Amino acid sequence: MLRGFLTLVVLVAASPAFAEVCDKERPRWNPADGRVNVFEELYFFLTSPVGIGLIALIATTLYFRKRWLSFLCAGLVFTIATITTLNWFWLGDSIITAAFNEGCRTSPIVTIGVLVLLSVWLAQYGRPRVTQRLNTIDLGDDLDDVEMLMAIEETFGIKIEDEEAKNW
Repeated sequence: MLRGFLTLVVLVAASPAFAEVCDKERPRWNPADGRVNVFEELYFFLTSPVGIGLIALIATTLYFRKRWLSFLCAGLVFTIATITTLNWFWLGDSIITAAFNEGCRTSPIVTIGVLVLLSVWLAQYGRPRVTQRLNTIDLGDDLDDVEMLMAIEETFGIKIEDEEAKNW
């Protein structure tokens, strides 16, 4: 009986400590809203200072269209996804566990997935396009057909006969 009473006292005394975890961990979370779901976890991440910084970096990458900036941004996003994964699955401490138990945190699996997909997309965005890799003729001029064929012959070191040109 005494053991049950002491257990009850310890649990009641620990409740304010758990309530303070979410006040510090997620100040914008309201306990009346209920438990956080995975999409709200993504929202909390994207509206955090790190998330806003990533959004600004991605917008800068899309605006300037530089290959090196795209790869840098992809690497940074993937690094943040890796750190989030390590923090949740292996390095998580008692504060994260307490916040999860109270309901102001949940598994960041959707956040990690979105970050990995963003990093893959940004890496693909930075790759040179097929037309950029294979375009060796300056098509900016207003060349007529004969000049175009001469430029192709000169560039590729081939000879196009008149009969071949007429068939096209």
